[in-house]
Amino acid sequence: MREKIFDRAQRELEALLNISSETGNEYEILRYLEDRFRFMGLQVERQPVLQDRYNLLVNPQPDSLLITAHVDTVPEVIEGQRCARYHDGDLVFGRGAVDVKGSIAASIVAVEQFLLEEDIQETPSFSLAFTVDEERGGKGAEMLAAYLDARAAVVLEPTELQLGVAQSGSLEAQLTVYGSPAHGGEFDMGENAIKRAVEFLESLGRLPFLLERDDLVGPAGFNLQWLRGGQKNALVVPLKCQAVIDFRILPHQDVKTIQGMLEEFADDFGRVEVKYLDVSPSFNISLEEPVVQLFREAGQAALGDDIPLVGIRSWTDAQPLYSAGITPVIFGPGKLAVAHTPYEFVDLKEVVSASRILAETMRRTSMVYSA
Repeated sequence: MREKIFDRAQRELEALLNISSETGNEYEILRYLEDRFRFMGLQVERQPVLQDRYNLLVNPQPDSLLITAHVDTVPEVIEGQRCARYHDGDLVFGRGAVDVKGSIAASIVAVEQFLLEEDIQETPSFSLAFTVDEERGGKGAEMLAAYLDARAAVVLEPTELQLGVAQSGSLEAQLTVYGSPAHGGEFDMGENAIKRAVEFLESLGRLPFLLERDDLVGPAGFNLQWLRGGQKNALVVPLKCQAVIDFRILPHQDVKTIQGMLEEFADDFGRVEVKYLDVSPSFNISLEEPVVQLFREAGQAALGDDIPLVGIRSWTDAQPLYSAGITPVIFGPGKLAVAHTPYEFVDLKEVVSASRILAETMRRTSMVYSA
C-alpha cells in the first residue's frame, strides 16, 4: 500500500513544478514557499539580493545547521527543445524536477514531519534558506554566506542520495583562435581558424592536469560549451574562431597554476587569446566534521543503510558557503546528469527517502548545533 508521505511529496513537487522560476523570475515560487512555511508557524525573512530579488530565510537561527536550496531553474527551452512535463510511474518529468524542486519538496515534507512528530518546546535548532541566481551568477548564495551565521550547511542538489563531501572547481575560458583569411576557392592559400581551433582543442586534452583524477570527484577534463567561426553564406577561409570551454578543477589542483599552464600552452600554439569568464576553486572537507557524522548517522537511522560519499562535479551554492567558513555537505534526490536536459526528471521514491533523512537530521541537530 502506498504511504501517505508519497502523496504529500508528489503534491508538493507538482505545486512547485506548476510555478515557473527561471533565473530572474523567482518571485512567485518564493511567495509560495513563504506562505507554506508561515502556515507551519515558522518565522520567515527576506534577504535582499539583486534589485527586487531576494533570498527567503526560514527560522533563521545563529550558529545553527543551515539547510539550503536554490529556487531558480534554467529556461524551459534549451537549444530549441522544450523540457517535457509528464509522469511515468514514480518518475516525474519537468523543468526543475531534479534541479532542485524535488529537493525543495523533500525539505517541505521533512519540516512538516519534524513539526508533527516532535514535541517542540523551543525554536528548532536549524535554519532554511532558499536562494536566487544559482543558475547564472550565484549572487544569492554569496549574499547568504555573508549574512547568515551558520556553523555548517546541507546544500540540496541532486546526488542520488549520496553525501557530497568534495566539489570540483570550475575554470571557464573563452578562446579566440586566429587563422589567415583567403577566398574559399583558394582555401590552401589561407589558414582556417576553425581547423586551428579543433587542433588546439585536441592537443589541449594532453595537458598533464587534465589527465589527473580524484578518488571522489573522478577525472579532470573539460566541456566544450560553445564554438563559433566563419560565415555561412560567404566563400571564405575563416579568420577567427571562438570557443567557450569549462575545465573541471579537482580538489587537489590549484586554479592559478592551471591558468598559467593554459596560457603557456596557448602562447606556444600561437595566435590564441585566452579570456577567463569564471574562476571557482574546488574544495573538500574532512570526514571528521560534525556535519558529516551527523548526516551519516541520520541516514542510517532513517533508511537503515550507510550513505555513500561522493564528490560533486559541478559548481553549487556550497562553494561561497565554504569560502565564508561554513562547512557544507551536498545532498539530494535524483541524477545531476539529467538536469538542464529536455528529459529532466526525479524519482518520487528518492524524494521521499530524502525527506526522511532530512527530517531525521533536523531531529538530531540539537545534539551538535545547539547553543
